[in-house]
Amino acid sequence: MRRRRRAARWLGWASAIVMAIVSSAGAVRPPCPGGTFTVQGGPLLPGAPPTQVDTVTVTPDPAAVELSIGCGPANAVKPDKVRGAKRGTKVRATWQGCAALEGKIKLRGIIVDDCGRLTGKLKAKGVKRVFEATGSGGGACDPLAAAGQQGCVAGEKCTWVVLQDTPDPIGTTTCVPDGVQDLGDLCTQGPAGETTGFDDCKAGLICINGECQDVCGFDGSPEAACAVGYNCTRYSGLFANGSDDPVAGACSEGCNPVTQLRTSGSPCGAGQGCYLLTSSTETIAVCASAGTIAHGELIPGTPFANSCLPGHQPRRRDEITQDVECGALCQVTDVYMGMNETDEGGVAPHTCAAAGAAAPDDPANGESCRYWWAREAFDTLSPYSNTVGWCFKHAAFQYDTNGDSTPDAPFPRCVTLTTGDVVPPIGNPPHNDAQYFWCAALPDTQALQVSRVRAGR
Repeated sequence: MRRRRRAARWLGWASAIVMAIVSSAGAVRPPCPGGTFTVQGGPLLPGAPPTQVDTVTVTPDPAAVELSIGCGPANAVKPDKVRGAKRGTKVRATWQGCAALEGKIKLRGIIVDDCGRLTGKLKAKGVKRVFEATGSGGGACDPLAAAGQQGCVAGEKCTWVVLQDTPDPIGTTTCVPDGVQDLGDLCTQGPAGETTGFDDCKAGLICINGECQDVCGFDGSPEAACAVGYNCTRYSGLFANGSDDPVAGACSEGCNPVTQLRTSGSPCGAGQGCYLLTSSTETIAVCASAGTIAHGELIPGTPFANSCLPGHQPRRRDEITQDVECGALCQVTDVYMGMNETDEGGVAPHTCAAAGAAAPDDPANGESCRYWWAREAFDTLSPYSNTVGWCFKHAAFQYDTNGDSTPDAPFPRCVTLTTGDVVPPIGNPPHNDAQYFWCAALPDTQALQVSRVRAGR
């Protein structure tokens, strides 16, 4: 009978999978770059030829709104308004004496979808038209498409443009002049602004940590995939604002977070470290800017995967508080009664003690090297489930023995366990205590078939 993993609520902190501070989703956005939007569903005015194509042209600075049917700044009754808002860019204009219409002509609208779509309402005497218009740039492009097929004109690329970096980082996906740097070349990012806030990489590439990397996606399509040995990585402030889901990411070479070597065998770049990123569906490891917080030190503010020194990951400090600290990674192996007992703290040289942890037998602060699969929320094995260990301060935690979600017994040391089902809770069918408490590797079959307590991340 299959058993689902049992989550230990006392260790319920989830590690961040972004590498920079995420901005507030409720922040007011700067206005979209100027552009022309093509009205969908026929012309704006009744009686116009059905084949007529109308457009709305918007300029943010100075604010100006113009309709192709003849209404523009010269006919404005009051100043046009183009301003950023939480949902997008609001557009307001009032004209008179244009398009053969009587009285005042009012346009109210908002530009959304990364500056790619304008929804609006046009009102005048005898006219009340709700419409949508799509942009020729400013968000209508596709950064995942091949160069020359991204929805931009010749000599341009579709990429992420940083419009502002303070007080909150805000950007948009739009067409800009193509870059000159190839994959793997050093690159530079311009200052925030609609005409400067992009990099000098060629179409299909994005500048990450000073190096041009492939743009990738998360829909599983072939054009969105990375090369073998690389991972599609989400970065905050890249192809998304605030807590929005990113439309794309960047391919990052995989690495070993214990040895700190990339898949190619070379170390991460200067000032970088290899960090594990665990989501609800997968675990990857990528090089990122290195943190400075050591083993056992508290992480102030929002914890991120790379808040810590290389070779460390965030972990919950204790059972009582919600404090998060850095904890070392270690080289793991099966440890239980009579099996590799001297390696309870990790296999040399990558041990918990080497990072400053207390010995496993310390009654107050003892730590042991446990399997990374304990911190994975999915029911299959990742490449890191059985190969990476993390230093767990077992002396500071209890666990639930009877399934009532209340910790009621000291978390056991690995050297006290066997492969039988002796320590409560007793399973039916019996489970493997060493696996249940993260001291032994999981079988290659689906992890769902193995009963054990599970750590939060």
